[in-house]
Amino acid sequence: LLTGMRSYPFRDWRATPGLPAIPGWNGIYDYQPLLPELLQSNGVHTVWVTDNPLLSGPRAKPWVRNTRTLPTRADHQTTIRSYFEPLQRGTARVEPSASVLAEGLKVLDEVRREQPFFVALDAFDPDELWAQPIAYASGPLAARQDLTTIIPAVYTYGQYVEVDANAATRDEVRSLYAKELATVDAAIGRVINKLHDVGLADSTMVIVTSDSGIALGEQGVFGYPTQIYNRRVFEVPFLIHDPQGHRDGDESDWYASSHDIAPTVLSRMGITIPGRMAGEDLNVYLRGGDEDHLPSRPYFTTALDTQYIVGDQTYLLRGSVVRSHRALYYTKHKDNPEEIENKSIKRPAVLEDLWREALNAGGGTLPDFGASAAIRPNRERNDDQIPQDGTLTNRDEEDAQRLSNTGAG
Repeated sequence: LLTGMRSYPFRDWRATPGLPAIPGWNGIYDYQPLLPELLQSNGVHTVWVTDNPLLSGPRAKPWVRNTRTLPTRADHQTTIRSYFEPLQRGTARVEPSASVLAEGLKVLDEVRREQPFFVALDAFDPDELWAQPIAYASGPLAARQDLTTIIPAVYTYGQYVEVDANAATRDEVRSLYAKELATVDAAIGRVINKLHDVGLADSTMVIVTSDSGIALGEQGVFGYPTQIYNRRVFEVPFLIHDPQGHRDGDESDWYASSHDIAPTVLSRMGITIPGRMAGEDLNVYLRGGDEDHLPSRPYFTTALDTQYIVGDQTYLLRGSVVRSHRALYYTKHKDNPEEIENKSIKRPAVLEDLWREALNAGGGTLPDFGASAAIRPNRERNDDQIPQDGTLTNRDEEDAQRLSNTGAG
């Protein structure tokens, strides 16, 4: 969002003090351009409203407006993981995204006379519910143990919870999540209404995007995407309103990404896009072009920790650079949550095509990772290797069968 540069496949990762020692978690490097800095240097009034305690330092100070920081007390370690839990059980949770968006209403009053302006409302909100319901609920449901586990000392994206949850428990968790989303949707609506109230709606581009999804009991799993095999957890909301009404109501299957936002904003402001920014200018599409006017993106690629994912409209490839395995799944573009299948399939040609895309998007190779930094790829391994025909190792096949036999969903 800030740099217009992809971090995939985390080739420049190195452990950073104050951040989890997880590939992909690193600070902004000095050589990276920043969207807010470029806007400010070109006379654009710039405000970045956030409750993200990690977005700090001398580069951020001129344009960041922090609304709060991580909770602290003597016996409470302020880690990324612990941020997502109230300090005491039963404590009512204030919805973070709605709080940041509410602050945005005040900022719009401030910038109404500032032209041009750029305002970002950036909420550091949890999206993982595998620790549900402590993170989202108070009262009787918060005391249940079936969806809460021991919080690990080291948090990784591969963690998830297999729960033999009954339908009532699963539905209650989903209901809490839906209420959370409804709160955020309403807050976004108030921001849009405010744009109209202050007379800015007809001259302001609005971009709404979000983080990855999570499993809410599908396949018997509550947790983060690295163990989940459907596209719902990888595709994220991405909506653009053009003030001239271009493309109103249109949908596109072109794989836009968050690193396209910075070039799109700069182009709209008439500011030269730095060469280091690798994203695309989506104004090309908004102003009458179509997907053919944008570079081809027949696949999406993403990574979490040491896991990578590549997909298209039909298939999804999941792999690990640590265990050197690859697994291919069939995943409908528009599916029903209760019809999701997690069985791996054999499509050797498809697997090879998606694997090539993972390499191409990563610059020809994927890095390996040590405890504190990315290292050269292709290190010798003793792990089980997956055959190139798309089948799984016995260990992975057992994992897949175990997930499919949990009975939930």
